[in-house]
Amino acid sequence: MGQRPGFTLIELTVAIAVVGLVVAAFATGLRGLDDAKSREAAGQVAAAIQTAFDQAALSGAVHRLSFEAGQPMLRLDQAEGSFSLPAVPLEVDSQGKAKEAEKAENEEEGYLKALHETARQELERLRAGPSWSPFDGELGEGVEFKAPVKILAFWTDDYEGMVKNGEGALYFFPRGETQDAIFWIGETEEDAISVRVDGLAARIQTRFELIKPEDP
Repeated sequence: MGQRPGFTLIELTVAIAVVGLVVAAFATGLRGLDDAKSREAAGQVAAAIQTAFDQAALSGAVHRLSFEAGQPMLRLDQAEGSFSLPAVPLEVDSQGKAKEAEKAENEEEGYLKALHETARQELERLRAGPSWSPFDGELGEGVEFKAPVKILAFWTDDYEGMVKNGEGALYFFPRGETQDAIFWIGETEEDAISVRVDGLAARIQTRFELIKPEDP
């Protein structure tokens, strides 16, 4: 019986290199899949926040977006009854037609502070035990991200820093206001996407890096 020839050093080297390339390609593919899931989840968070802004304005009712650090879900509820922030002061001309007062810069700043104070008081009232009902839509049942993506941490202006354990909520008011907030979305902090909310300007920003409350 003849002796079976073995592999040469060159053949072994080529085989090892091929296996290494296959493993690297597989790992890269998995990472790309997780990145896509993180981007999708960040989009879901941004869309949920925009929906809460819109529904509060349309319905005249305060809405609450609930979430929990370490969990892959958001849920939207609506407060029973309605609430409105005070209207912009008006003045009446000689013909009796109402027109918006031309406020100086310091007057406008004072008005915005008054809005914030009114919103803060209403927020305290809501936290004291309001009656809530689920939003009539998918968000009312809860929107879940694809595993393994989750809310890694969140921050609102109720907290000094990012919260990595526990539940949180954003409250949306009919005049288009909410709290400032930040969400970290992903599987790990190394690949997390940040969603930032400017509560007064009703602006939502998504960035492919970790944003902290003190960041500009």
